[in-house]
Amino acid sequence: MPRIPRPFGIVLCVVALAGCGGKAQHTTTTTAPAEHTASAAERAALTQVAADLINAYEQADAKTLCGLLTPAARDHWRSQLAAGNPALDGRPCPQLITSDTFGDPADQPPAIDEAGTFKFRRVTTDGTHATLTFPDGRSWHLIRTGGHWLITDIPLVPRSLMSSQTT
Repeated sequence: MPRIPRPFGIVLCVVALAGCGGKAQHTTTTTAPAEHTASAAERAALTQVAADLINAYEQADAKTLCGLLTPAARDHWRSQLAAGNPALDGRPCPQLITSDTFGDPADQPPAIDEAGTFKFRRVTTDGTHATLTFPDGRSWHLIRTGGHWLITDIPLVPRSLMSSQTT
């Protein structure tokens, strides 16, 4: 029988052991993938969503802004706004952003202040879910659908309406 060179033999043993251990873990583990710091490409794509939201908000481009939110996020945002201002109840997303609710520059939603600085403490992802964490500790949550990122959770209610809500 031919003799296997020592380094190659060690590599084979390590690979075999890793394969056994890895296989057992995959059959017994059902937890979500671990969150990790986003790669440069992921970070660029995720922070572009923040830039797109700010641009859409500043230009009152309701269609684009609403398109950056998941349907569930739009519904949640709509209910939060209606809780603070019943006149907004039942309005579709594009009408909300063009309403006079967002006309006071001193009463901007926290998300606008956060993204306006374009500084992030952390940008993390687990593959299909991501989090943009701002220096003050607040976070936006995103999900990858159809090859692009959509916001699932964002503080997009003006402060005046947030303070009138009861929790």
